[in-house]
This record gives sequence, C-alpha cells and structure tokens, in this order.
Amino acid sequence: MKNRVEKILTIESLGHHGDGVARLDQKMIAVPYTLPGEEVRVEIVDHGQTRANLLDIIKASPLRIPPSCPYFTVCGGCSLQHLDRESYRDFKANKIIGALNQQGFQNITMNSIVYIPPNSRRRVSLKAHKTKSTVLLGYYKRESHDIVSIDCCPLVTPSIETLITPLKSFCQKFFYKQEKAEILITDTQSGLDLIFKFKAPRELELHEREMLVEFARSQNLARLSIKSEDTQETVVCFRQPQVSFDQVMVDVEADSFLQVSELIDETLAKIIQAEIKSPCKRAADLFCGRGTLSLPLARFCPVDAYEMDPKALIALRKAIQASKRPIHIFERNLFTNPLKEKELSGYDCVVLDPPRVGAFSQCKVLAKSNVPLVIMISCNPASFARDARELVLGGYQMGPITPLDQFLWSSHIELTASFRK
Repeated sequence: MKNRVEKILTIESLGHHGDGVARLDQKMIAVPYTLPGEEVRVEIVDHGQTRANLLDIIKASPLRIPPSCPYFTVCGGCSLQHLDRESYRDFKANKIIGALNQQGFQNITMNSIVYIPPNSRRRVSLKAHKTKSTVLLGYYKRESHDIVSIDCCPLVTPSIETLITPLKSFCQKFFYKQEKAEILITDTQSGLDLIFKFKAPRELELHEREMLVEFARSQNLARLSIKSEDTQETVVCFRQPQVSFDQVMVDVEADSFLQVSELIDETLAKIIQAEIKSPCKRAADLFCGRGTLSLPLARFCPVDAYEMDPKALIALRKAIQASKRPIHIFERNLFTNPLKEKELSGYDCVVLDPPRVGAFSQCKVLAKSNVPLVIMISCNPASFARDARELVLGGYQMGPITPLDQFLWSSHIELTASFRK
C-alpha cells in the first residue's frame, strides 16, 4: 500500500508540461493546476515519483483566472485554463525559446503568437463505456483510464459539442453492458464524420444497423462507420466527408490526420505564400498528407508531394484531378528513405511538416543541398530545434519563428520558420 503524505508547498515556477513546480527536500515536485507564487496543500505519493496531487490552494496567485470549462482539473484534456493570457503567452513562447537555446540558438526573433479561438477544434476522440447503470462519455482523467463524462467542451466546434448529449443517449441504447469504445468525430464541410471504434469485434444485427442509420439521419451526420481490430465498415454515408484546402475539396476520414482547426490550414498557407518572394520554378512538399500545403503552394509553381500514407495520397490524387493543380505525387517513407542531395537539386523551395518526431535524417541531407528556401512546420519545439540546428550548420539562416497556438490550454505549441541559403 502506498504511503500518502500531506505537505504545504510554495510553487516556484511552471514546468515543461504546465504543472507548477515546488521544491521539497532537494527534489523538484510537480503539482498540476498550480501557479508560481501559490502556497498549496498537496498529497505526495511516496513511490519514487516527483509528483503531488493538489488538495487545496492556501494562497492563490494573481495570475490565476477562472477556468473556461466546468471539468477543468478533473478532465485530463487541458492544463492551463487557470493561467492569465499574458502569462499563458509567455509560457508558450518560452517553450520554443528554451528548446532552441538547448540547441545553441540565441537572440531568437519571434513573431506574435497566432491564437486559435475556443470552439474551433474540428476533430476529437471521445472515450465511451457503458457501466451497469449509465454511459460514461468524455475524456480520460489525467494519467488514468477513468473516463470523465462530459456534457460540453469549450475546445470543439459547436457541431461536435451539440452532438455530445444525443450521442450519450444513443450509446445507452446501442452499447452492450460493460462495452467500451473510442468515438472519433471530425467536423467537415459536409457534416460530421463519426467512427465507433470498439475494443472487441462487433458483429451488427439488422436492428442494430437500423439504429445506427436512424441515429446518423436524426443527427444529420455525413457518415457513420464501425471499426474493430483491423476491420472497418461504413454503415451509412449520406455525404462524402470533405474539407477545403485553398478552395479545393479533399476527402477525409475521422481516423486520419488533419490539422486541428481550419484556421490553421489557412494561416499556414498564408505564411508559405508570404515567404515565396521570388519566382519559384518547382517546389517539394515533404510529409504532404492530403495536400494541406501542396494545394496552396501549387498556385505559385509545380509541386512534388511526398507522403507515405496511401489513403492520404488517394484523397490528394482525387483533389488534384478535380482542381487541375500542377502537383505530382510520390509515395515515399522519408524517415527511412529521405530525398537525396541530387533529388533536392531541382527545387527552389522545400516545405516540410513532419510528425512530432521531426525529420532529422531529411534535414541532414537538406543542410548539404543548394535549395534556396526551406519552410519547416512542427508541433514539437524540441525536434524542430534539433532539425533547425542541422540546417543552420549547413549554411542556412533561420528567419523569425511564428508560434501557432492550435493546442489551446495545453502545454503544446506549433511553430514554423523559414531557412534561406
């Protein structure tokens, strides 16, 4: 049995994940949902971890503001709703500066943070569990698989938020007892795309199919699908779910990658367009996905689009055929097979937006290339800084950083910058 100890601590700073940090017996203790300067009563679980649970705030910080969500501190989704806007901005900026400092960057120029407003997140993953007496539908508690059942969420679009209550009622009727599922929802321009992703295989009876179709119709869903293990079935599709990239409609699925907000798509396209200041004969879009950046980039020049996800490339190919944009597709794993120096020699601009792990191998080759302009986008300041260092060591000059706060009230931050040679 764990020994539980209560202590009164003074929070000294905010840690990397947005937790308050206090000192106890020469150890740094992380206390979620606390702020610098606060005196707090906590419970420390003595099992080798440096984390404490907040029990009470004895003295609150002047930086503390009322949270936007009734589930804050219970739901594990947000960590910084209690921090005032100026301090919140500084926390996000300092995450980027700290990561770049660790890689030797100094005197960093940073543009203003681009904020994505509440109620604009267009995709979400909800957890569902039918217990003996009710249905839990919501998000996991922090560091737990216990579900916090919700009726609202200030992050998601109004269309997704409006669905929560009827979805919970439907799950009460449709789920077996003790059945669990992940429910993936994407708000598209065609309507909501919803996937029930069950833990165990689910063979649908006729009446169950009828229930699903009626639910989809009553909620005006674009599409409803069932997924379990390696199988997926579209139960009903009233409209093909699509989003617009630079006025081109592109097919999407609720379980595929998509930027969190439509505003981020538009902002990134504008940033790239502003960076291309001279005629561009040909460009490459690495980790292109479904063409978020390839399609707007193709307004300026022909684009070679590289991606390893076959489903994404099928959607992009269809969009290219409809739009007649000059884009040539290449299916390629850039982690194991990055573009070689000779292959890069024909490009005037390379755009790359890799996953969180970054694109270290590709950036090592890019650093040796003669590509005059590289534009890098990242959702991870640490991997961005590591990869940026390779480019700078290869002779590139890094331009101003633009932070993009699409992960509202979390400790995460997106960023982009250009590199010129």
